[in-house]
Amino acid sequence: MKDRAYRIAQKERVIKKRLKLVRRLDTGHVFEDGKTDYEHQLEKANKFGKKHPMDCGNPKCGLCHREKLSGDKKISEKKKLISAEQQLEDIS
Repeated sequence: MKDRAYRIAQKERVIKKRLKLVRRLDTGHVFEDGKTDYEHQLEKANKFGKKHPMDCGNPKCGLCHREKLSGDKKISEKKKLISAEQQLEDIS
């Protein structure tokens, strides 16, 4: 099991990565209080330790969980199938 310091550092890395994503997707819209969406999210940065910024929280949302609901395969699964097919072609 990982020690406490490692878990804390991992959470900080995840938060930093997710804030970078929010900054990249910020439209620059300024709200009534004079802050942009990124500045609002920066105030509540700890929530990104548990929740992805592009996830609305609804497990049946067709926009956030399209692959899960439609039955599509993930990209990694598609790559595995392609590499398995290529291996079969190489053998024969």
